[in-house]
Amino acid sequence: MTRRTHMGDDIFFIGYLGLVETLLLLENKEKKTELERRFPRCFLQQVQNLDQLPILRSVEHPSWLPICSGGIYETLRILSEKQQVGFMVDLANISIWQETIEIFEFYQWNPYRIPAAGCYLLLSEPNGKEIIQLMEQGYPVRRIGKRTNNRKRIVYRGEEESYI
Repeated sequence: MTRRTHMGDDIFFIGYLGLVETLLLLENKEKKTELERRFPRCFLQQVQNLDQLPILRSVEHPSWLPICSGGIYETLRILSEKQQVGFMVDLANISIWQETIEIFEFYQWNPYRIPAAGCYLLLSEPNGKEIIQLMEQGYPVRRIGKRTNNRKRIVYRGEEESYI
């Protein structure tokens, strides 16, 4: 199978999954009240302090894919179709704060199935120029998997294996 472009075989996740959405909940008066009823004040203060972390804002780069409305699963599917390759990824390697997980559980949201502002997928070599620049600027960059030459779209979550 021939590749359309050679951008690297590794799939990188840039950003903190669900962080922007978590912070937006605290800015919404009604949601903040709901959260104050459920979580201790010190927990919510920890969440508020996460706004000091670096967040990429509306990046338009041809090789980057923003985490779209279908979440990481849909974005991976788009990546696979766009590049005409399969992949193997491990969701455990995606950067996500425990506070985000707990708040999302409260609302019964799956962080892997919603859009994530400030988060992107990127195909690159491990020591690629973009990867190094992002890391030097303090952005979280995690290798979550690799693309494959077959059409299988394999997702691991711990020991669990599934297909998209």
